[in-house]
Amino acid sequence: MGGRLCRRWQKGDVMVTRRRFVQLSAAAGVAAVTSQKSRAEARERVRDRMWLWSHHPGVYDGMFGLPRNSRITPVDAARYLGTPNIMFIRASGQPAYPFEAYAAAFKDVKRLQWSITGSAGATSREEREHALQLAASMPNITGLYMDDFFNFARQGQEASMTVDEVKAIRDRMTIDGRRLELGIVVYTADQFDDRMRPYLELCDAISLWSWSATELDGLEANFARLREIAPGKHLQMGCYMWDYGPRQPMPLERIERQCALGLQWLREKRIRDMIFCGAHLCDQGLEAVEATRNWLARVGDQPL
Repeated sequence: MGGRLCRRWQKGDVMVTRRRFVQLSAAAGVAAVTSQKSRAEARERVRDRMWLWSHHPGVYDGMFGLPRNSRITPVDAARYLGTPNIMFIRASGQPAYPFEAYAAAFKDVKRLQWSITGSAGATSREEREHALQLAASMPNITGLYMDDFFNFARQGQEASMTVDEVKAIRDRMTIDGRRLELGIVVYTADQFDDRMRPYLELCDAISLWSWSATELDGLEANFARLREIAPGKHLQMGCYMWDYGPRQPMPLERIERQCALGLQWLREKRIRDMIFCGAHLCDQGLEAVEATRNWLARVGDQPL
């Protein structure tokens, strides 16, 4: 019987076979891991789900009716606003690649995501290769992002990449056992065109942005529509701190409502993140930026 592993342990009147002992041990291990995960989730703060959208300083100088030029760096802007995570989006060819020397300033950022499709949808195979190389060298890069990806007014070039090109990138986004996330921007003005679907299916995270403050009136309906066309995806609320459509300051009541609704949806797990745009506004002396900063100071350390 000893050769069939039927040895028993006895404690009082309880008899446990070796096989049963292994089963109980495995179950206890799973319970311990689950408990650790639950404790980690319980320790997560609101601030941990906050991101700052950023570009190289000065790329938007003289544009969108902004009141002054900007020189604040993404890292300094994130520190000022109170967001531990940064989305960095390449714009106007800045920075030049390779990216490693430039990205050294981001080494202490908690979570960093880097664009493979930059402002105005700009991308190239060479740029995407450099972004993948950067992700391999920086363990705090958790994902790659596609900005301004869709342009349905552009016949024959409605997207910055083909579906096959996006698949090819996605297939390479496991680096040293670390799986990167693929994210994409969607605007309410795109009206959730069905041509988005094959691309959204390949993405892990989708951020929804309202270019004009008046579009925020339909925030609930627009997120409901996004959930409908992209079920099971991580949704992110894009929050502009400048009203880009009419090129004017963001009304305070709009940003305050969006922040309150975003916090509610984070707690209800209807969205996963909030992204504030952007770093280039953090040295402009804007009321909406200060209101957002004060709000983050109030709620940022609350448990999620």
